Amino acid sequence: QHVISFLKTKNYKETAVLTESIGAGVASYHASLLPPDRMLFIAPFDSLTNAARSHFPFFLYPISLMVKFSKENYDNIPLLQEYKGTLTIVHGGNDRIIPLKHGKALFDKALTPNKKFVVIEGAGHNDLYDFDEAREAISSFLFFDKGNY
Repeated sequence: QHVISFLKTKNYKETAVLTESIGAGVASYHASLLPPDRMLFIAPFDSLTNAARSHFPFFLYPISLMVKFSKENYDNIPLLQEYKGTLTIVHGGNDRIIPLKHGKALFDKALTPNKKFVVIEGAGHNDLYDFDEAREAISSFLFFDKGNY
């Protein structure tokens, strides 16, 4: 809430959210409260429950209960349902921490027409920045090349 309160006191022309990995849940939550103009998600998940299920299928029931009863369950799909700004998702094709299918599910279910999904073939979760394609996608977002959306 502090971020939202701060932004409401400012007169910025544009706001952007950049987030990575588990931070996607917090970013989506804040974006649902005050939508930014643009969002960059690096190796995100669609829902915390689905991401946990990828690693701990035998703990599905306890995990789903913990997430269900948390104040913000960080299920990114419903949190971004109303988002209409520009969305870029960059994900490693060999990500074993948050598998590619979770980033793809988030992208597919995002309703904004201004979206781009960049798969970095050969990249995992922690080595995305070693790949030129990832740095180029991030640079394009930062300098907002409107022709890429």
